[in-house]
Amino acid sequence: MTKRVLLYSGGLDSLISWYLLDKPRTLYVDLGHCYVYKEIEAIYQLPPKPQFLKIQYGQYFEKADAHIPGRNLLLTMVAAGLGYDEVYLACQKGEMLVPDRSEKFFDGTSDLLTFHFERPVKICNSAPHMYKHELVK
Repeated sequence: MTKRVLLYSGGLDSLISWYLLDKPRTLYVDLGHCYVYKEIEAIYQLPPKPQFLKIQYGQYFEKADAHIPGRNLLLTMVAAGLGYDEVYLACQKGEMLVPDRSEKFFDGTSDLLTFHFERPVKICNSAPHMYKHELVK
């Protein structure tokens, strides 16, 4: 049986994706980034209640504009390391020009994690054919 998880931030995209994916397990990783408290506050106010992990990555690599290089790669690697075979990121159509939200990222990261964990790992996009306004509808 495939063990799947949605990487969950407490934001609109991840909450809607949770419903679209029929309420899978969720994982929140506190990276020690500047907006972590806003995310955690939202998580406590909404379903679901995700599994929590804390990794102090953001405090070392976060840029002034709050961008964290390698963030999605790290998050997917952590999920695969926890034994998840299908890892979902909430990315909608229109965001896929960002390198770590692109189709190339999903395919390449799946291959990389499959190789390193010596088992099939699939990184999936929860809403690749929907714009944000369509998700909200």
